[in-house]
Amino acid sequence: MIKNELLKLETLPYFTTTLLHSITSENKNTLKKTNLKKAKEILDFAEKENAFVNSIGEDVQTIYEVVENFKDKKNFELYEIISENKTVGIISSFPNPKRFDDDVISIGAMYVLPGQKGKGFGKNALKLFLQKAKEKGFKKAFTKTWSTNKASNKILKFLGFQKIGRKEKDRVNGDDTIEYLLEL
Repeated sequence: MIKNELLKLETLPYFTTTLLHSITSENKNTLKKTNLKKAKEILDFAEKENAFVNSIGEDVQTIYEVVENFKDKKNFELYEIISENKTVGIISSFPNPKRFDDDVISIGAMYVLPGQKGKGFGKNALKLFLQKAKEKGFKKAFTKTWSTNKASNKILKFLGFQKIGRKEKDRVNGDDTIEYLLEL
C-alpha cells in the first residue's frame, strides 16, 4: 500500500525526485531521497524561522548554502520526510568529521516544517535514517546541535545518543555546541 501511495506522490508537480531510496516506519512516515532543488523550499522555511545557528568562526551561511557545500561529498544524502502524501521536513547526512573512522555517519540538517512540529516526525525520521545507516554498514552516528535547541536535544537523548563534547559559547547567539554519538 505504501508503495502505491509513493507512486501517486511521484505524479504530483512538486515531487520532481525519483524513488531511488525509500523506507517506511511503522507509523507510515517515509524518507524519500530527494535533491537540493526540492530541499531549498524547506530550508528557506528553516532560514525564515532562524532554525539553524552558525558557529563562531564559520563563514556566515544560510542552511541551504551549508547543505549545498556538502552535496558532492562522500556520505552526503538528503531525504524528504513524508507523511500522508505530504512533505513535512528534511533530514540529511554530511561527511563525517575527520576525527572519526569511516564507519561513522554524520547527521546533518534536520528540519520539520511549521505546523508539523511536535507530532513525532523528527524522531521517527531520525529512527528511519539511523536504520538506513546501519543497513549501509555504519557502526556509529554523530551529530551536533546547540544547547537551547530543546527539541533536538530531547530527541537525541530519547534515541540513546550520548553527549561526547561541549563547546561553550561556540554559537553566534552565545549558545554552546553539544556533540552526540550513538552506537548503531
